[in-house]
Formats: sequence, structure tokens, C-alpha cells
Amino acid sequence: MDMNPYHLRNLGEMHSSCPHCKRDLRVEPGFYFGAAFVSYAMMVLIDILLAIAFYLITGSLFDQAIAFITTVIAFTLLIATVIFRYSRVIWLYLFVKYKGENQ
Repeated sequence: MDMNPYHLRNLGEMHSSCPHCKRDLRVEPGFYFGAAFVSYAMMVLIDILLAIAFYLITGSLFDQAIAFITTVIAFTLLIATVIFRYSRVIWLYLFVKYKGENQ
């Protein structure tokens, strides 16, 4: 299984069980839909940090609005697939407790 986040054909695929402890990662149907909330929060945080960095570099967000919007869109498109993967991991950590190798 190709785990490259930029290989879009396999973007939503994931291991059915943990390669290390063999825990089932398919908790229930639709479980990972909640990861969209985590993904949204992460993307908003990243975009706010990007806005702060852009402001510190250029001195204004509104004088160069087109450059700012282009930068945010480009960065968001580049990082979206990575955020998609990490949001699933965070969602899993929030609701599934690790009980050791012998579950």
C-alpha cells in the first residue's frame, strides 16, 4: 500500500490494522468522518499562522491582498493531503486507547 499523501489515487486508503500492535483501525463505518472537524481546525490554525508570517514579512495583509490570497491558496492546496492523513491519526488517538501489544 502506497502511503504517500500526494498519491491522490490512494489518498483515503489506510492500513486495516496497526502494523506494530495489530489493533483493528477500522473502528466502525463512518468513524473517520469526525476527522473532518480536526482537519478544519488544523487548516484554520495553519492559515492563521501563515497570515501572521505574511504580515510580519510584508507589513500588511490588505496592501498585497492578491499575493496573500494566492499564497494561502497555494499553501493550502500543498498541505491539504498531509492534513487529511494527520487528522485521521489525531481522531483515532482521541477515541481509541492503546492498551499495549496484547490487547
